[in-house]
Amino acid sequence: MKIFNLKIQLSLNKLFCFITILFNTITGCHQAPLILDHTGRLKTPDHYIAYTDCKPHDENCNMCAVDVESQFKKAFIKHGGYKSQIHNWSFDWNKTVPPSSQPVTYFFDAPIKPGNKKPDAFAYHIQGFVRTNDSKIKYAGSHSNAPHTFGSLFFISQTDGKNSLESIHKTGNRHPGGLAVLGQYIFAGEGKNIRAYNIKQYDQSADKLYKLPKNKKNPYKHNTTGGGIGTVKLDNGKILLVVSTPGGTKPNIRRNKFFLLQGTPLKNLKAKFINEQEYSGPDKYMYSENLTLIPECHTGRIYAIHSGSNHALGKKAYWRLSVLTEKNKNPVLITIAVQEVFQNLNNCHLRSAGTVYVNKKSQLEFYCHEYINNKDFGDIDTWNFKRIYY
Repeated sequence: MKIFNLKIQLSLNKLFCFITILFNTITGCHQAPLILDHTGRLKTPDHYIAYTDCKPHDENCNMCAVDVESQFKKAFIKHGGYKSQIHNWSFDWNKTVPPSSQPVTYFFDAPIKPGNKKPDAFAYHIQGFVRTNDSKIKYAGSHSNAPHTFGSLFFISQTDGKNSLESIHKTGNRHPGGLAVLGQYIFAGEGKNIRAYNIKQYDQSADKLYKLPKNKKNPYKHNTTGGGIGTVKLDNGKILLVVSTPGGTKPNIRRNKFFLLQGTPLKNLKAKFINEQEYSGPDKYMYSENLTLIPECHTGRIYAIHSGSNHALGKKAYWRLSVLTEKNKNPVLITIAVQEVFQNLNNCHLRSAGTVYVNKKSQLEFYCHEYINNKDFGDIDTWNFKRIYY
């Protein structure tokens, strides 16, 4: 009888959590993360150590986080001390925002045509969303578009606590991938390549496309950046770029690709292929849409947090924590924990966009964005996103 009553109580708790998260997302309902491995048994890398002396607003690095694993475990449990807030940003559908010459509706409200096959609200949507290190341009995102059009990368400014669309850039394809922040730069996945932007030049057409070298041993398999990209500065001054591929929920093998970037973005940046690794964790957690690389203070360890879901429009999603180690002197990611969460279409959809930011206090902040992109009534619209923070 006691076991039966316990099962009923657990079911009621899950139901309560599902309802509260669906309508007013909170963090306190979730169970503790699923621990899959332990960093203590993994060798500390000899060649891939993160730079940990970054200061806020430094040009080419991000803040380090203190005790990443502990923060990850506490972020979603009832007494972990983390809170969540729903925020929004606004824009005018008919306005033309520099440097683009097209109105916002061209990028965010793809027309329904016979060749599109799917309704616009579900076929073309937010692909990436990040918190930046800039004092004015607080956020950036990417958005896909209909066939025979172009996708977009957009910047959001904050004035007196109000977030609004500040600029929008046409990407080189219709379906850009996720984003990565490094100091004052934004990197966006674009097919098999990455495109770099300077946040300080948010209203100028000053971006640059960089072709990623192929793995010569496996040149044609899963070369896209659809599963997310992440960047981190190393202690030798170079930049480590990790690409997860492919995105989506088709049952393909998932891979992490590792590159070294040397030089200054938008000037003399060069990319070198290092390694390719198949995902080796539980199949239900292999899907990824975005990822963030996080340097850990004091240790120099590099962590990766992927976000995704094995259901395109399902309620369940997850954050996946990995740590970087070395195999035969090459970098690999080992999955050590997974936090299952509920997602929704209205303010937090990890199948679309979920990334992590390290604030000035070296604390992790989790961000996710709504999925739906069709027009509301009127010219001015507001889109929502969620922040989970300590």
